[in-house]
Parts: sequence; structure tokens; C-alpha cells
Amino acid sequence: MRHASSLSLALFALGQPLAFADSTDPGDDDEAPDNRLRTVTVIAGSKAPGDHEGDAGERRFDRRHIDAFGAADGGIEQLLKQVPAVQFGEAALEADAISDIRPESLSISGGRFFENQFALDGLSTSNRLDPANRDGLGINAIPGHEQGLFIDSSLIDEIRIFDSNAPVEYGGFTGGVVDLTTIRPGRTPAGNLGISGTHSDWAQYRIFTAPFDPDDGGLPQPPPDAPQFQRQRLNASYQRALTEATAGLISVHHSSSVTSDVSLGRMQDNTQENLNLLVKTSTALTPLALLDVTLTHAPYSQQLFLKNVRHSEIDVSGGGQALQTRLDILGDTVSHDIRLSLNHQENERRANNGFFNWQNTRSRDWGARANLDTSREGGYGDLSREQQGAELRWIIGLASRDVGALSLTSRIGTQLRYTHAMEQRRQRLLVHNEARTNSNIECRGEFVDCVPGEQYFVRRTVYDPDRVSVALVETALFTEQTLDWSDVSLRAGLRLEHDDFLDNLNLSPRATLSWDIAGRGATRLTLGANRYYGAPLLTYRLREAQQPFRTQVRGATSNVVNDWEEDLARGRDRFLFSDLRTPFSDELAVDLRQALWGGHLTLSLLARDNRDELARTETDVQADGFRNIIMNNEGRSRHRAASLGWEGAWQRLLANAYVTWSETRTNSNDYDSQPDPRSGQAFVFYNGRRLAYGELDILREDFARPLIANLALSTQLGQNLTLSLNTRYRASYRSIVSTGTQVEGDLIDVGGEQIPEQLELFRDERRRGTLLTDLGGQWQANAHWFVGAKVHNAFNGRTYTVPDEQSGVEIGRYFWLEAGLSF
Repeated sequence: MRHASSLSLALFALGQPLAFADSTDPGDDDEAPDNRLRTVTVIAGSKAPGDHEGDAGERRFDRRHIDAFGAADGGIEQLLKQVPAVQFGEAALEADAISDIRPESLSISGGRFFENQFALDGLSTSNRLDPANRDGLGINAIPGHEQGLFIDSSLIDEIRIFDSNAPVEYGGFTGGVVDLTTIRPGRTPAGNLGISGTHSDWAQYRIFTAPFDPDDGGLPQPPPDAPQFQRQRLNASYQRALTEATAGLISVHHSSSVTSDVSLGRMQDNTQENLNLLVKTSTALTPLALLDVTLTHAPYSQQLFLKNVRHSEIDVSGGGQALQTRLDILGDTVSHDIRLSLNHQENERRANNGFFNWQNTRSRDWGARANLDTSREGGYGDLSREQQGAELRWIIGLASRDVGALSLTSRIGTQLRYTHAMEQRRQRLLVHNEARTNSNIECRGEFVDCVPGEQYFVRRTVYDPDRVSVALVETALFTEQTLDWSDVSLRAGLRLEHDDFLDNLNLSPRATLSWDIAGRGATRLTLGANRYYGAPLLTYRLREAQQPFRTQVRGATSNVVNDWEEDLARGRDRFLFSDLRTPFSDELAVDLRQALWGGHLTLSLLARDNRDELARTETDVQADGFRNIIMNNEGRSRHRAASLGWEGAWQRLLANAYVTWSETRTNSNDYDSQPDPRSGQAFVFYNGRRLAYGELDILREDFARPLIANLALSTQLGQNLTLSLNTRYRASYRSIVSTGTQVEGDLIDVGGEQIPEQLELFRDERRRGTLLTDLGGQWQANAHWFVGAKVHNAFNGRTYTVPDEQSGVEIGRYFWLEAGLSF
């Protein structure tokens, strides 16, 4: 049977550079109170990510792995690349990704990037405010991210990733779980300062220009300009004992980037900033009770613009705050893990109010001077979203007890989460499209959307001022029993969930059976069967409450513009949700683990079937003038994967290698059918037919990366030098790309006139395979100073983000430099 004293030592000392220990100086036994904060010396060590007491499907990266493979920009993507079930999006290799300080989006076990659960110290930080809008350049879009808080890697003590066999305390996902554990302060005073950065002068680019055919007329396209950028990261932290029983830590990290891009023939800056402020205290209430209080302040801001659109500057603010408490109480028979979080997240956009897509004429000629089809100007106005809430999770663990030859360990728990969301548009927004040229037009004083003797708009979309507020309550009860008998272990759990939006009661059975085949721990076979239910995105509830936009049209009589009139035939979108089931994922997992060469060889097979995913149907315009967008449960997807990997951890070497094959098929819609922001149109032309841009997203998700291989190594040479390597191969795959040209579609009615619709042309493109290598090195000059360098794409390989016969820029080799001081 496990005893409280051993559990206490594990709780207070596990994985902490400076931590609490259930021991004290013998000479102080009579004087020190039971809850005195004590110092323990922890010898550096590490385990391979898959070598721990958890089940197959869980990967853990400790502080040593984070130091070895964490990026100089504070990201953890190099670590996540060592997880076979994790895949990154196409945007991760694009030239402008180097200057984007937001974390890269990732897919776990075939799930969409917004279907993962992100947690900080076990409590959710997932963003439910339109997380799929990464670019956020649409009318109702704000640049967002699936992670509500961007946490710097230096604040993380351990990373846990569940790609299968997730335990019952985690819910609200159909992809995977990423749980970040923040560092715990120690008693000994210590601090550090650091700086790192990169610059466009330290990067190499490949410039591609579309081939020119003189028979087509016109002039050859000029080569695109390589991005101009600079990016830096500053960090500082300090820890010390505050009282006999309490230690405190304060840490500040600031990341920023400036990217210059050509828009309408001149350079404009796109800037980003992210601040991480972490204040944490750890208090030993008793020898068997520890209280952590953590305040995280992580605001994010961005200044950007709509490319080739005049007066289109946009100011974005995001990120948020979280106040978390964690109380661990250990006893001889019962332990308690109680966690409480108060959080606030925001997404806000400030921009010019009013968008105009002018024809190129004498007074509206900036588009023509930039060799564009139209002259666009303006923005989509101010828009703000907020999400705030509270979460409580309480897990009670019962010490293992023997029942004959069996050993039984039990856990029960509950989870309660309340979330409130608000969206507000303060001013009426008018979006003008479909301008008509007329050299005799008279505007009757309406000069905002009409140019006398040149052109006038015949259609506009009206977004009235609006404020909506919604709330969501989620509750869960869960239990888990672990039964050990000889060389066999069975973990069986149930999770019962409910939310008041979809109003369903969902039961998730989860079970894993593990068999130590030889009885020596060298060969272990694990079988898992699990169900996961997805989280209800607040996006759905906000859209249901939103006031629909209106469409207005006008013509001209005797060359004089008419008044604007409501276009009831065009319809207004209204979102309807009723009697929907909660999307879920059924999983079967097989994992065979064999000790080999001082490490472990692992063969994993995974099958995921996702059902009841939300899809949409659209009705024709109804008698009341609305087009109903009705959400349904007709979406489904399927994921199959197989991986073979080997990993090991020694005193001076960390190694990880794997190859993964996967296939993901889906028929389901993305929840957001936002029109392509580049064209301002809701429809495109693909494979010989006109279809909605949202439908194109479905086709994009049909193209997966079937084969990925990764090799990661980190080694310490002597006492001062540490080197790291990460090589990643991605096999070729198909994708859908824009050709950058437009074609004429069917005739549409505009102000009583029939004109051809202009549609952006998309086509299939085969993306070639890539082989990219990142190198890193760090020199510890003495006990206080260090310098380091990261070389990304060290061998200057092609990323193939620019399709064949298209213009574009690819990033090649680039460098990060870093330096730090400890005191």
C-alpha cells in the first residue's frame, strides 16, 4: 500500500529545480514548524517523453527537454514535433510564419486545430471566441487563436500531451489535450535575464515569379519582394522565499515583431506584441498540504492592414488573464486535488468604418497604379468580443488497497465551468461592392458611395449596431478505477457531461488494458477504447443571437442614382440551432512498447471515428426575407494512423525518432463559412463549377499529409556545450490553391441589370515533399552567462509553399541568437 510520506515527497519534489521536500535538517527538528519551507537538492535527470507511469497515448516533456528543444522565441513547437500524432498546418512553413509570434496551430490524432483542449495547470485556457479565424480579415472576424493565452516556454515546468487514452478528468475535445504545468518557485533566491532575436538580414529567401506568356498580352509580373522583419524576445524572472512556509516567483517575458510588406506600392508595417507576466506563490500549509496561487497576465496586440486596400489599418488586442489556485492535500487513505480558475479573454478590433470596392477610374486609380483590377479602401469597423468565466475541478484519490491478489486504486471527481461571452459592434457598417462605371452619372449629393461622372455602387451590405451576450454552463462528474493483477492492469473510467447550450447528457466510457508480457517491464501491450465529446463553441451561440445583416440595392434613372432599397430577394442569414447532438469521437488504440538499446521502441495503431459533427444547410429566402442557416449533425470524419518510434533519455543525451502514416477523411463543414477575405466574395470557381468558399474548406481538409518522419537529438559535450538537432520529413500531398486570377460566372441581377459575377479561380496543386533540419547550440560560458544560436532549415531546403508556376516567396535558412544571465 502507498503511504502518505512517500506521496508527500513525490508531490513536493517531483520535477522541481528547487522544491519542497518532506525532510529537514536534523539539527532543526525541535525548532522548525511542521509547515516550514525546506530546501532539497534535486539531481538533474530526465525520462523519455513516453517513459512514465501513465498509459500509452500520454507524452511528457520535462524541463530538461524544454531547455534542449524549446525554441529561442519561447515556443514549444519543436517539442510537439516529437509527438507522432501531432501535425502542423501548411501556414507553419510559409515565409511570414517566422515573424508571427502566435503559437503554430496543430492537429492531434486527426482532429481540427480548434478541437483540441489547451490547459494551464490542468484548467482550460482554450479560446472559444471564433478560434478558426487566424487571419481575421473578414467582416465578422477578429484575428484569433485556439489558445486563449500564449505562454512562454520558460514558464513551463512540464508539458503533457494526450493523443489517445486520455484520462477522465479531461473533456471538451475530439482531437487531443495539451496541458502545461507552470514552474514552481523555490526557496533559494535566484533570477535570470535573457534576450533573443532574429532579423530578415539573417534569413535567406527563394523568390519565384509566375511564367510570362507574351501571347496573352500585358506585361510580365515583377518578382515579389522578400519580407522585411525583425523579431525579439526579452525575459526576466526572480524567485525567493517569502516566509518560512512560502516561496514566490515573478517572471516577465515580452515578445515583439515588425514585418514590412508592400501594399499599393509602398511599405507598411505589421507589428505584434505579446506580454507574459507570471506571479506565483507556493505555500506548505502542512507537511502534507501544498497551496499554489498563480496569476497569469498575457495580453496580445497586433497592428496590421488589408493588403492593397487604402486606409485599411487595423488595431487588434487579444489574450487575457487567469488567476488559479491549486490545493493538494495528502492523507494515508485519501488525497485531494482542488483547482480553481478565474479567467478573462478578449478579442477586439479597431478599424476604419466602411469598405469600398471601387472600379479603377480617374479619381479612384490607386488599384490601377498597383496593377490591380479594382481600387479598394476602408475597413470593417470596430468589433469586440470578450470571454470570461470560472472553473472548478476537484479530484479525490483513494490509496490503493489489496483485495486478495488484486490491487484497486480509485479516483472520483467533478468539474464545473461557467463562461460568459459578449460581442459588440458599436457603429453601423456599410460594405460596398459591385460598382458600376457611368461617365454621365449624377450623385444627388451622395458622394460617399458615388463619384460624379465616374461610377456608383449598386449593392451594399448593412451591418447594424449590435450587442449580444450569452452564457454557458458546463458540468461533469467522473470516476476511474485502476485494477492491477499480476502483470495486467485495467483502467476503466466514466465521464458524465452536460452543457446548457446543446442541453445533452453525454456519457464517455474510457478503458485501457495493459499487459506486461514478459513480467519484467521490457515488453508492454496496451489496448484502449475511449469516447470523447467535443466542447460547445461560444461562436455558435453568439451567431444565433446576432442581428442579421441586410442587403440594399439601387439603380439609376436617367443617369441619376436612386435611393437605396432593401433587397429582400437576396435574403439575410439567420442561424438556427435546435435538437442538436454533441459531436463525439470514438477511439480504438493499440500500443506495443519494447525496451531496446537503452530506450523504448513503440508501435502504435489508432482509429478515430468522429460522428454528429456540426454541419449546415441553407434554405432559400423565406417569406420573411431571411435565409435560414440550419445547423445539423450530418458531419462525420475518420482518422487512421500507424507510427513506429524509438526514444531514450540518458544523462547527456536525449533521442527521439519516429515515422507516422495517417489518413483523414471528412465530409463535414468548418463551422465558419467566412468568404475569402482576399476577394471579398462568398463564391469561388473550382473544378469547373461555382461553389461557396466555405465548401472549398471542406475539400482542403480532405488533403492530409500521409507520411511524416522526425528525428530529434540533444547532447551535452563536456561541461559547457549543448547541441540539438531536429530533422523532419513530410511526404508529398495534394492541396487547393488560388491561381490569383478571376473568371466570369453566371449572370446575376444587380439593381435590375444582369452582369457576370467575378469569381476567384482555385485549382488542385500537388505539394512536394520536404526535408528540413533545425540545429541548435548553447555555450555555458560560466556559472552565470550563456550564449546560444538556432539555425532553422540549416541546409536551406525548399518548403514548397509556393505552387508551381505561381509567384511567391519561400523561407530558407535563418538564424536566432540568444544570450542569458543567471544570478
